[in-house]
Amino acid sequence: MLQVDPTLTKLAQARKRSLATALLTLALLSALLLFSGKKFFRPVFPFISADLWWFPALIVLFFLAIQLAAAQEGFLRRTESRRQAAFLGEKRFLAAEQPEANANAMKLPATFRVHLNNQLLIGAFAVPMAVTFVIRYLSIWLARTPDSTSISFWLFSGIFVLALLLILLTGYWLFSTEVTQIIEVTDEGLRTRYKGQENSIRWADARLFACYGAFGDAHGRGVQTYELSGSEIVVKWAQYQRKNRMWFLEMDGEFEDYRRRMSALNEVIAARTDLQLCDLR
Repeated sequence: MLQVDPTLTKLAQARKRSLATALLTLALLSALLLFSGKKFFRPVFPFISADLWWFPALIVLFFLAIQLAAAQEGFLRRTESRRQAAFLGEKRFLAAEQPEANANAMKLPATFRVHLNNQLLIGAFAVPMAVTFVIRYLSIWLARTPDSTSISFWLFSGIFVLALLLILLTGYWLFSTEVTQIIEVTDEGLRTRYKGQENSIRWADARLFACYGAFGDAHGRGVQTYELSGSEIVVKWAQYQRKNRMWFLEMDGEFEDYRRRMSALNEVIAARTDLQLCDLR
């Protein structure tokens, strides 16, 4: 029996926790509305006339988040059924183009790294926040409102800046964990760091060598997910098909060199495991 993709199990558990959290939050907000009166929050923007404009918006956001998680789980379940079928030997999943089995395609040990461009990512988060902050407080200062000279104004401004920095650091950590990838190839096997998870497998323990798309890119035009799996472990990594400026990816060497090395990796895997590549798209 092939090991079930642990990402699917974790996502199903996370979806249940998110649903429970959403229901609890909505229940608490409903209770606050009942006991706090209509003026619980005033609208932030003057053109919004309803005092409770944010409440239905929050419900919609919760609904969209749960639907997104359900869609991702559905994608992984379809992939899981194909994984198991390919493991059982269904020939229709064999890739049309098989990598050549060549154990000497690269010198071992070898390491691949893909990570974020720190400066560009920080700029992508920091610049919009800084512009929003400057416009907001410049307008208050030019209006010469009493609040602009009070201690509470500057105290709130300091708290606001700290909150922006916290959001920036949290966003960076989440993006960095999601994208940073390390692949180590040795004579004994393969080890990867993929989406914050580190896993390794011995060549002799591999039972499935497969590729498929990613959620949101099912055909794998921009990025393909590869895996080498056994009865107890699933080792995954991503192979990028083109430069992805949106994620500010940085790779060891030029992109064409990266593609050649990833192709060589597939050849080494085919030779070391004696497995054919399965295309589950």
